[in-house]
Amino acid sequence: MKSCIFNTRVLGSALSVVALAAPALAGEVDVVATGSVTSVSGPGLTDPVLAQLAQGQSVEWGFRTSDIGTATGPNGLAYSVANIGSRIVSGASMVGAVHAPGLNQLEIIDEPSTGVDSLTASMELPGQATALLQITNGSGSLISNNAITSLIGIGFVPFGGTSMTGQISDGVSTVSFSFVLVAFTDYDGPIGANYCTANPNSTGAVASITVEGSGQAAENDLTLRASDIPVDAFGFFITSRMQGLVLNPGGSDGNLCLAGTIGRYVGPGQIQQADAAGTMSLTIDVTQMPQPNGFVAAVAGDNWSFQTWYRDSSPAGATSNFTNGFELAFN
Repeated sequence: MKSCIFNTRVLGSALSVVALAAPALAGEVDVVATGSVTSVSGPGLTDPVLAQLAQGQSVEWGFRTSDIGTATGPNGLAYSVANIGSRIVSGASMVGAVHAPGLNQLEIIDEPSTGVDSLTASMELPGQATALLQITNGSGSLISNNAITSLIGIGFVPFGGTSMTGQISDGVSTVSFSFVLVAFTDYDGPIGANYCTANPNSTGAVASITVEGSGQAAENDLTLRASDIPVDAFGFFITSRMQGLVLNPGGSDGNLCLAGTIGRYVGPGQIQQADAAGTMSLTIDVTQMPQPNGFVAAVAGDNWSFQTWYRDSSPAGATSNFTNGFELAFN
């Protein structure tokens, strides 16, 4: 069973996430924390979602690492935090981290000699804002095994009632937060695999699609996610049991990577608009896979492929584009 920790739920000032199955090695991990805003100073953050944060508001933070941890000494481990999957959620609003190598980081330190353990996580957000989450535990109970470079997850324990602090600042305004509990979970990463080649869009980036959750059809736990799409562009996800390659279909600037009968996720609430980080996502019902003649259920043994079709622009005017494709074998 694979876990997907970004089924987000803002549940007030106490973190509701508990440690799930943890990796045996120091591989990719996720940290999720929920808390509330304690103060707001300055004229306010510039991003429309972040500008709405007010004192007492419940917020969920998620940091998803994108690499294997790197030792920073005998008692430290550092990760890069991915812009895909790292986010801040408040109510129905969400803002994702922006691509910032070297700035999006997660570091944990176990100091058995002093008993002071710490966790520091940061991610860059739209509007030149930086989110920083910190915890310091003087009891030495943050990490239960000193060999964190090989036993991360096995050695980790929930942080109990240890208080955490966080803040988002753009250098002019600062929003401060308080968190009361945090836990590590494993991150199995995207299930399935990408295929096909996408063309650059009007931003110069090549948009991509991932599928997160469980490959077990019976669990019905899948989220489609597209990234590096032009900000505010509308689009929708498409799916088929067959793969193909059609260059620039209908005058599009992209490539269609599906064939056969192609279903579109265009029902109520399914057409998406890219956020300020250029991402869009949709949690799907695998018992209702769209097809031209109606819905069908995905079952164990099925192979389904997915892609994102979105609006774009070019020197010649309005156009469309596609992400690459993603193939998933259900079990």
